[in-house]
Amino acid sequence: MSLFGFARPLFKSTVLAGIGIAGISVGHAAPNACALVTVAEVSAAVGQPVSGGKVSVVNAPQSMTSSCPYSAGSLMIQVRVSLYPSAGEAQKEFSDRLQNSRDHDDASQKTTAESGVGEGAYSATRSVPAVAEWTAVHGPRIISIGILGQGATTVPRDRLRGFILAALGGRVLFMLKLAVSLRQCKIHAPKLLMRQGDRRIAQQGIGTYP
Repeated sequence: MSLFGFARPLFKSTVLAGIGIAGISVGHAAPNACALVTVAEVSAAVGQPVSGGKVSVVNAPQSMTSSCPYSAGSLMIQVRVSLYPSAGEAQKEFSDRLQNSRDHDDASQKTTAESGVGEGAYSATRSVPAVAEWTAVHGPRIISIGILGQGATTVPRDRLRGFILAALGGRVLFMLKLAVSLRQCKIHAPKLLMRQGDRRIAQQGIGTYP
């Protein structure tokens, strides 16, 4: 995915996924991108107060990708998570995204492979428009963080590394495993409620899953 492709969802989304999920197949429910990091962690990454991070956005009802928008002054920030049926499929998609980003490198864009983040990661920056992106793969997940706007490319690399490491920290690992399990079994859950305050998941009428 190019930087422009990553930035577009910051401005356009079609379906808002509420925190409570009921009356739909949870097998088709995208993971909640807003549960990956706290507002405080986003604020620490960009070095200024941040708002947003309350509603996870899904572009299509069947999508297994969601994004969570934040803003800080002139900066727009997005955290995106995609869930794939297997780690192998996630790794293939990650490799395609990395190659796509490299294919768009020019005088104003630079893609860099990053070590020590997940099972593979890269960063990319572009000067016009000013965009900074980090993307990482871990198991069946691909997580991307993007910052768009004046000053995006001046955010220190160590902060961005810490930002994506926090997003990979497993706060919603149980939720992701549950989504995969239900998707594979093609069953319907009576109700699933995700609380954002302490990131705990309360289940009603759902059995025990691995």
